[in-house]
Amino acid sequence: MLRFSLALGAILAIALPASVASAGSGSNQLRVFFPKDCQHNVYKPKSFVVTCADANFVVKNVDYSRYGTKSARGTGTASVNTCEPSCVAGTFKSYPVSIRLSRVRQCGDVPQFRRLTIRFTGKKPKGQDRVTRQPFTCAIPPS
Repeated sequence: MLRFSLALGAILAIALPASVASAGSGSNQLRVFFPKDCQHNVYKPKSFVVTCADANFVVKNVDYSRYGTKSARGTGTASVNTCEPSCVAGTFKSYPVSIRLSRVRQCGDVPQFRRLTIRFTGKKPKGQDRVTRQPFTCAIPPS
C-alpha cells in the first residue's frame, strides 16, 4: 500500500504541473480575440475598424474597463467620415463612445467576440443611431 501511494504521488507530482502549464501560459483558450482590421484577430485591440467595406468608421484609443471571456466593455473615440460631399472628399470627425464586445464563438482555434455594440455618449454623427450593433465574421487567428 505504501509503495502504491508513493508511486501515485510521484505520478501526480509530475503530471499536475504539466497540465496547469499547458492550460495557462501561451494558450489562446483563456483569451478572447477581436478583429482589429476586419481580418486579423488580436487580443484587446486598442483600435479597430467598424465598417469593413470602406473603413469610414473606426474606433480608436480603446480603454477597457473589463475584458472577460464572455464580454468586454470600454470607452474610446469613434472616428467617422462625414462623407460630405462624398466619402472620398469627406473628413473624419471624432465622437466619444462606449463599446461592448459579446457573443463569443469559436473561430478556428481561438474564441472571438462576434458582436460589437457602440453607444455614442455625447454628440453623434448626423444620421447615425445613438446605439449601433454590428456582427463580425470570423477573422484570421493570431499567429
